[in-house]
Formats: sequence, C-alpha cells, structure tokens
Amino acid sequence: MIQSVSRASALLKALGGDAARLGVTELAERVGLAKGTVHGLLRTLEDEGLVEQDAETGKYRLGMTLFQLGSRVLENHPLRHRSVFWADALANRTRQSARVGVLLGDHVIVVHHVFRPDDTVQVLEVGASIPWHACALGKAIAAHLPAAVREELLDGEHEKLTGSTLT
Repeated sequence: MIQSVSRASALLKALGGDAARLGVTELAERVGLAKGTVHGLLRTLEDEGLVEQDAETGKYRLGMTLFQLGSRVLENHPLRHRSVFWADALANRTRQSARVGVLLGDHVIVVHHVFRPDDTVQVLEVGASIPWHACALGKAIAAHLPAAVREELLDGEHEKLTGSTLT
C-alpha cells in the first residue's frame, strides 16, 4: 500500500462526509494526521482539481474533477449497460419509472434510471445514493445477498429517510 495515496483518499472521504467544507485543522483531526501533512496533501489535491479551497473561508471542499470522474464511473458501469434495454422495456410496460442500482456499503447507488412514460415532472436519479433500507431497490438487492452480508446490513439502527420509511 502506498501511504500518500491512502492518506489522500482519507482526506477525500472526510470531505465527502457530512460537512460541506472543512479546514486543515478539522481535517487533520478527522484523519489523524499532522496539519502540515494535511496541508501538503490538500495543495496537491487542489492542483489536480480534486479539492477546491473557498477563497473567503479558506476551507476545503471536494472539487469538480471528482464529479466528472464519478460521472464517468456511472456512464461506464457494466450493470448499466446490461440493464438499459430491460429497464426501458419495464418502464414502458408498467408505465412506472425503473431504477437499477448497486449496493455500496449501506447505500444503493442508482446507475440507471428510466422516467415514467408520462408528461409529469421527474428528476433524474442517476448517481443518487439512497440508504438501502429506505427503498424497494435496496430491499430487493439485500434479499438476494448471502445471509451473512444481509445480516450485517440488518444489524443496528436504520434512520427514516422520510415519514413513510419503514425501518
């Protein structure tokens, strides 16, 4: 394992967490590294477009290059390519929207979304991250996992995503 890559990855994951922007000190505390190390890594990540520094606050956020790279992941995902025809046919046949997703940790990432074939306003959900327990797609994926993996997902508290979420 290459230590600098691992450390840079930890910083990116910390910036992708619950806080929109973090300063060097906050990041250093979250990832357990010296502020000087964090600062050097952030400057390199900034040069590569992977993070951006807010000019007013000096805090860092994820950069648009990550969005661009993430979009390419979704565009080229093999499940998306294999499911396009079937998802389109399903949406047309049922007159409902169809989503195809993959499990990543305890969330489902939507890799393909077909709109309902009507004139209502709809939002494209490709790239959406939904807690597995809060959507039918996640429950269907969990139902087909090996028992040990499914039990791990079922352990612990599951927060409601909406007032209608069944936990």
